[in-house]
Amino acid sequence: MAKTNEKKDTSGGTFIAERVKDLAVMYLTRRNDLEVKWQDKGQEWIHCIVEIKGKDNPARRVFGVELRGTMSPVTDDHANKVLHPSMQNMLRRGEFPFPACLLYFTMENNEGRFTWIAEPVLEDGKPVLRYHGEADTKKFDKGALDNIIEQINKWFDAMDADEGNVSCGECGTVLYGESSSLAPSERKPCPRCGSTRRAFSVRASGGIKFSSALAAQAEVITYPQSLLKTARDLINLKQYNSAIVMAHQACEIASERTIARALAGNKHESTKEIEKSLSSGYNLTNDQTRNLYTTLTGDDIQKQPFWQQFKEFAALRNQIVHGYKTASRSEAEAALEAATNMVNHLR
Repeated sequence: MAKTNEKKDTSGGTFIAERVKDLAVMYLTRRNDLEVKWQDKGQEWIHCIVEIKGKDNPARRVFGVELRGTMSPVTDDHANKVLHPSMQNMLRRGEFPFPACLLYFTMENNEGRFTWIAEPVLEDGKPVLRYHGEADTKKFDKGALDNIIEQINKWFDAMDADEGNVSCGECGTVLYGESSSLAPSERKPCPRCGSTRRAFSVRASGGIKFSSALAAQAEVITYPQSLLKTARDLINLKQYNSAIVMAHQACEIASERTIARALAGNKHESTKEIEKSLSSGYNLTNDQTRNLYTTLTGDDIQKQPFWQQFKEFAALRNQIVHGYKTASRSEAEAALEAATNMVNHLR
């Protein structure tokens, strides 16, 4: 659960904490090769592990993400001061077996910042982690995320071929830098749970992976579904306007992903035509966006039985965003139903 460092909302910070998680998943899963796994809330280690998919050397590429959030917009200097206790606390948690960073989000403008906790660097061609006790925040957007993943991949590329095949036998944490031939008496305790038990995996021909121990279970988050769940929680907290905005964001992310998948297999649209069609975002009630969606997928979504309800939901969301509408519970329930139908259809 994300911790906040400044003022909380009237529901005791629950909305900020959940919203920080939602924003983190939204930003991270802009890349199709990233998968977010939340860690056990009972263990004070790091909020989530992000796996980089599609890379086979070493067997798994992961990095850790710690989360913080606040309501009001801040400058980088102010963010660095606010995050000082958090950075010091992360140092006290000990070494990480993989790169780790901290993401800091502000609710009023959905702005993100990042700073390294354990930065992946190369020294004489060898991968090492450089630890930071002070925050040095920078804007976190798609470009920054691409740079982060590039830096992490270079760190993993510099590893030996058998790296990533040793993990903790208790909690499943991959222990980079530890050889499978290391004697038990020479093992360092797992930085997450303290165990010296180990699980070993190897890759056979054809890419099939075998392991000597079961990995720990972790919840894989699908972002639109996560947002719909948060919208339901907000309705239960009687925050109907926030629930409707959240549900609408789930639909936009779902449509963005569907369009991105379709674009990968369609080369007839020029880049300029696509950019023009998506200039208003991924709201399917927008004519240009919907026309592009229909062209790419062949799905005339206007003919779906939930379309009219979805249009009414989108119009309600616009009234809320422009500040002249206070929604009722029945309106929020109808909005969530429309959003759920849309997300399920896009899946």
